[in-house]
Amino acid sequence: AALEVGFDPVKINVVALRETVDSELETFMKLVYEKPVHVRFIEQMDLHGARPVSLSCKELKDRLAGLVTLTDDEGPRGNGPARYVKPAGALGTIGFICLYTDHFCDRCNRLRLTADGKIRTCLFAGKEIDLKSFIRGRASFDELVSFIKASLALKPENFAEAIKKGNERSMRQIGG
Repeated sequence: AALEVGFDPVKINVVALRETVDSELETFMKLVYEKPVHVRFIEQMDLHGARPVSLSCKELKDRLAGLVTLTDDEGPRGNGPARYVKPAGALGTIGFICLYTDHFCDRCNRLRLTADGKIRTCLFAGKEIDLKSFIRGRASFDELVSFIKASLALKPENFAEAIKKGNERSMRQIGG
């Protein structure tokens, strides 16, 4: 439906769970052959001590390489953390967001805005910046731009720094 109304690019994020990956991998591969979509496999995040039950990016790449020929691909626009491959003859691509096995902090350009108006500079960083209150204080456009730039300056330098500071909210509360 997203493609039919003109959304482009269409990215589908997937956490490949060990117990279902064999049955689902074929479905997602079929999808990128039939549609110009970008299926992105994400290593499960270990939030609040939950034991990851997903496959690593390396395990997924190895499984895919056993099925089809893959070539590196730029992927869709957006400058996100995914690294893409294109299966031979496919309309879409397969992306990998490898939080643990290929830290991408040095190339991350993301900010997240929570449903309650807080800016998070990293999913793992505990600090949130209250954008909603700032806007409700009748900030000018220039003040808003300065505020957001100042928020960017608070991004952790790397994964280890972000993890040390802790994360008090679940992914549901953050918007992930």
